[in-house]
Amino acid sequence: MLTEKERVIFNAYERKLQKPKWQFIAGNGLIWGFLVFVIMFLERYFLRGRSLREQWNDGLAIDLIFLPFAGLLYGWLIRTLISRKYQQLKQKDVAN
Repeated sequence: MLTEKERVIFNAYERKLQKPKWQFIAGNGLIWGFLVFVIMFLERYFLRGRSLREQWNDGLAIDLIFLPFAGLLYGWLIRTLISRKYQQLKQKDVAN
């Protein structure tokens, strides 16, 4: 028997896993990658005082290429972890 907190988590995971796998990975991963890119850019610009040209020369283009792939990896990892936890909660619910 699932506790109330576990039931809420189970239902949230169930809703998330109803999306197609590619949509979950692309959506969550690319949003994460974009947010990381923006935060990195703003941190370099405001805290380090690096202009756009300086950032470009220091590898901003590489970040533009790398972060979407890292985001997709992140989305896949999150999907995998949620799926495993969902299965554990499902087995616990069925067992009791």
